Amino acid sequence: MVLIMTVCSCETANKPEKPIEIKTKPKIEDVKKGITELEYYAELVTKYQFEDYPNGQCEAVKKPAKPDVSQWKKHPEVAHEIKKKYLVNNPDYDCKYKVVTTFCGSPCQVQIIFNSITGKPVEIIDSGNGVDYQLSSSLLVVNPADETPIDTANFRNVIGPPVYWQMRNGKLHKLE
Repeated sequence: MVLIMTVCSCETANKPEKPIEIKTKPKIEDVKKGITELEYYAELVTKYQFEDYPNGQCEAVKKPAKPDVSQWKKHPEVAHEIKKKYLVNNPDYDCKYKVVTTFCGSPCQVQIIFNSITGKPVEIIDSGNGVDYQLSSSLLVVNPADETPIDTANFRNVIGPPVYWQMRNGKLHKLE
């Protein structure tokens, strides 16, 4: 599995323009016993909603292009895994994109966003807690908050808070 992380980290020219920044980490004095991630990040979570970022007219791609996995040609097992996951469903993000998740260790995930019309990868994201997205929205949440109790020892100290991005013209733009 370490191979995937190395491949994805080294061979990605289409990384988001800005690296994901860790703005706040839970501190002992900030965390009340039993508070969840959703409660801790409530202000951030309520600021960005999928329905506030509609993609307009959405006509689903009926026959997606085959995924271009040429950048993984030296690692056929990775290319095979990506193809297998890509072909499971039709586009699932912002009308024409397909998000494929591979794992590169714990806690590490890599999401590859493919344009379903061209089959080309347009963005590659490293995350620890996955991504959240919808077919009818251009909003993408990296490391979304959930009902997990938060504490100063949990992995939020490593991955940071949820980060919100919007797909515009085939590129992810970080929302501030």
